[in-house]
Amino acid sequence: MEVTLVPPELQESNPAAMQPSPVHRKRSIWRIVKNVLWRVIHHDCSEIAGEMAFDFLFAMFPAALFTATLILYLGIPAETVVNHSI
Repeated sequence: MEVTLVPPELQESNPAAMQPSPVHRKRSIWRIVKNVLWRVIHHDCSEIAGEMAFDFLFAMFPAALFTATLILYLGIPAETVVNHSI
């Protein structure tokens, strides 16, 4: 992928020349979608997403344990916790 930078003085002098045509815009959107799909397939995005979900679920147990311990140390009555649950 080639990136070209345009100096600011050229951008200000002719802004209409810097706008891509609608045909070019459609091509670039199609190219972006195709590139994203290719990367999802070839870079194992579904495997990484599964790992992240597993790690998230594994992190929920220590967070619940910490919250329960914090509630006990703060002296919050159990009725308050039960009545204000989501």
